[in-house]
Amino acid sequence: MTIALTYFADHLSDEALAALLRRREDFYIENIDAMNSLTARMQALLAEHGLHSVVRLAPLNESPGRLITHVFVEAAFLLVWLWLLLQSLARCLSRRPRADVILRVTSNASLHVVFRPSARPTAATP
Repeated sequence: MTIALTYFADHLSDEALAALLRRREDFYIENIDAMNSLTARMQALLAEHGLHSVVRLAPLNESPGRLITHVFVEAAFLLVWLWLLLQSLARCLSRRPRADVILRVTSNASLHVVFRPSARPTAATP
């Protein structure tokens, strides 16, 4: 079992970032000031190596609100949920290439880089 290491963006040079991506192992980056520019730079580096990547936003924790009691609002919520489920199913069945790397934004200043098994280097067999 491998443990994903954490790196700090303010101590990470461009060369070090490229080296981390070439290793193709999961890792975290913290203390990110410019998330959009970092993810764009990472996607460009991954594309140079023939890897398809996607940026996903993790749901943020929100404070619990009041309970929804109005029947119309609950029905609308159910319909929207069903619509989103069908869209998600359609995306899964579409013919787009599956992402090799997921850049998962976990907060305003942190990122989790996840390499799918197909993007990992194969272990040499004896």
